[in-house]
Amino acid sequence: MKKIVLFIVLLVWANNIFGNAAQPGIFGAGGFGKFYLFFPEDSIHFKKIQMQEEFITVNLYNGFTVVKGQYWMYNHQDDTIKMKVGYPLNATYIYDQFSTATEIRFDALYKLKVKIDGLSQELIQLPDTMENRWNSLEQIPNYNNSATDWYIWETTFLPKSVTKIEVWFIVNTNESLVRQGYNNKNHNGFIYVLETGSIWKNPIEKGRVFIHFNDDITLDKIHGIKPDSIFGVSETANTLLYDFSNLTPGFDDNIVITYGSWVENFNWEKVIEKYDKYYTEIDKTSKTEINKSDFELTKFDNPYEIGSTWWGSLLMFLLFFIIYGIPILVVLTIVIVIIVVVRKKRKKKIQS
Repeated sequence: MKKIVLFIVLLVWANNIFGNAAQPGIFGAGGFGKFYLFFPEDSIHFKKIQMQEEFITVNLYNGFTVVKGQYWMYNHQDDTIKMKVGYPLNATYIYDQFSTATEIRFDALYKLKVKIDGLSQELIQLPDTMENRWNSLEQIPNYNNSATDWYIWETTFLPKSVTKIEVWFIVNTNESLVRQGYNNKNHNGFIYVLETGSIWKNPIEKGRVFIHFNDDITLDKIHGIKPDSIFGVSETANTLLYDFSNLTPGFDDNIVITYGSWVENFNWEKVIEKYDKYYTEIDKTSKTEINKSDFELTKFDNPYEIGSTWWGSLLMFLLFFIIYGIPILVVLTIVIVIIVVVRKKRKKKIQS
């Protein structure tokens, strides 16, 4: 009886192990989204400012990505609104659906630069504490409060007017790990969280995400994109284009891209030193004349699926053998021994 109970426990334990191993994830990816409300006194302005238009330009490089965001914010009120907004330096999003968890961890933003109506803004770095932070992040259901510090600036929104906010930042994509089951690969990973736009007055009336490949990155080095069928591809220009309108973004609208592979001896400090050069390049990219007829809508592979590796398959086989094979062998051995013993006893009884 004890052996049967032990066998059942092993089966249940095995089911949990294999269930957890199958959960996909992208860890250590570089990226982020839009800025947030920050101080408690500004919470009275929540949902009063609309992000009317959003234009995101992304330059992908081997090991890192440069992002430029342009946001046209409309104040629907009759009064001027002043508020402090900002970016968390580190954050985590967790998505659970039908027992399948996806955890996305964001690296810090580097060399963040902000302009409001063309004027450069002074940034303040503050620790993330409940005393000086409003819970705007908790308005997003998938957010896990793990931010450590914030970049903050003050914005003035004139009544019934549009304020243009521009941001530039660089993220490290070389430390990304894509894991599926017992297999993992070091693809570069970039994520842009459109979902953060939901904390402003919705919808986003008009938006565009324009992605340009640099270095030796080509379409065949894109391993996967989520959502899989929103981007048009211009192979001659090595670019991707996604236009949207009247969008109230949720988790499924977040953009996840895996590309290339881990860069050995990657010099991140050298990249940061040249941030001015990369910001000049992305300014040029953001001014590219776009003819939508040059882009063909393409379906991409799932960025969370990486196939199997020989060592991952071997590990699964060994675990399967240890968890299932050994108990089965033990049970079969016991059954065979019992049969042999019973037959010997019967034979002796017949002979006597």
